[in-house]
Amino acid sequence: MKNLLIILAFCFLFCSVSIFSAFGGGIGTATDPYLITMREHLIELRDSVDRGNYWSKDKHFKVMNDITDSVRTMIGRNYGFPRETAFQGIFDGNGKKITLAIDTSRGGGGYGISLFNTVGESGVVKDVIVDGYVIGRDGDVAGIVGELYGGVVERCINNASLHSDGLCVGGIAGHNNSGIIRDCINSGLVHKYSNS
Repeated sequence: MKNLLIILAFCFLFCSVSIFSAFGGGIGTATDPYLITMREHLIELRDSVDRGNYWSKDKHFKVMNDITDSVRTMIGRNYGFPRETAFQGIFDGNGKKITLAIDTSRGGGGYGISLFNTVGESGVVKDVIVDGYVIGRDGDVAGIVGELYGGVVERCINNASLHSDGLCVGGIAGHNNSGIIRDCINSGLVHKYSNS
């Protein structure tokens, strides 16, 4: 019995530390969103969304400061199951800047190549500012969302330079399939390589 109590106490402590250490804090609700303060939190978000099963649906995320540490992460995957592995939460960039350094010119980018690879029908991305660069191959390249399947992108600014030899390239979204884009600005270079 004593050993069982020790094991239970250890499990409780471990679970508490795991919950506390998720992202930069928060519990993912509208009033207490998961806090994004560094590049590693964006990687954590990517890995969580990639698990599928609509993990991000109805979860809230908020960027708390500029992230200028060359973000190479793309959030939300689309490998034939866009709804399960697309970003389906609410991401508030809070007017902070995220510096991108995404280069899939040697392959491995998936269909959407951007800060958000794919955003699904319940996803919201708002008040995000990006700069840096995105270089993509064989995919839909953009600064904010590579592929928008429903969902909303609003009040976002792309200052990143975008280079693509894929089918679609756009400042805010590379490909928009029934999504809503409003009050966004593209100030970045948009360059499509010739396929010849």
